[in-house]
Amino acid sequence: YTHTITQVTFTDCHGDVGAGTTGASCDVDVGPYCAAGYGCFGDGTTTTCYQWCTLSSICEVGLSCDTAAFSQPIQVGGVTYGICR
Repeated sequence: YTHTITQVTFTDCHGDVGAGTTGASCDVDVGPYCAAGYGCFGDGTTTTCYQWCTLSSICEVGLSCDTAAFSQPIQVGGVTYGICR
């Protein structure tokens, strides 16, 4: 199963931080913005905040770390990152 989600920005070091958490609408250019530790991701029609995670992260109850959410895995220093959903 391949997900079609794309990341709108490629770091968590974006200057504009808001209050958006899992499922909140976001727009990296004009806001609303995601909270620290969350990224703004698009599915082609909408952009939504999701929490970053690794396989050793603890996601909110009912969610799990989806490291297959991206067509190219995101790996930094040998650690694979995903999003809680």
